[in-house]
Amino acid sequence: MSKKKEAEVINLDHLSIAGISGILGQPEKAWRHSLKEWTQMSQKVLAKAPNILVLHEGPDIPNTRLGGNRKIRQTLSTVKTQLLVICGHTYWKQPLVSFSDNIQVLNLDSRVVLLTQKGVQQLDE
Repeated sequence: MSKKKEAEVINLDHLSIAGISGILGQPEKAWRHSLKEWTQMSQKVLAKAPNILVLHEGPDIPNTRLGGNRKIRQTLSTVKTQLLVICGHTYWKQPLVSFSDNIQVLNLDSRVVLLTQKGVQQLDE
């Protein structure tokens, strides 16, 4: 039996896309990672400076009503390159926010968006 992929980076048409499966939590539960394990996976993929990082659980955004995981925010705050984080798990009324000067977070929980060269378009119900 092959081991499942939990953190990976691929290159597609000059775009580097990284992904980490699951969420932070009790590792004995399905698709959960300990903080140590998640931190190791995130360091591995972020060291490759991806353009896009796909996560199930995203960061919280302080001083807003945009919930998420504080530990993920702390990890992302160390990133110095341009990065688009695509996540979900917790619904945000506002789907796209600037996390810092170089990081944007696109929350897809309960919505569909279309990414184009002109930007992000939300498809209304």
